Amino acid sequence: VDQSGKSFVVKDDATGKEVTVYWDSTTKLSGDLKPGSMVSVTTTDQGGKMMATSIDAKGAKKPY
Repeated sequence: VDQSGKSFVVKDDATGKEVTVYWDSTTKLSGDLKPGSMVSVTTTDQGGKMMATSIDAKGAKKPY
């Protein structure tokens, strides 16, 4: 999570693929976005950047 750059990296657990997602002042954010958070993100492609329109952050995934 890069607060100053307004971006974070999401890793898809199913595929292992990582994607950088950006947000701005119009993004609807619920929860506390921090490293290790589980997130549900709705995005749009803006000039090749994945821009979040909404972010729902939940607590970090707990190891078993």
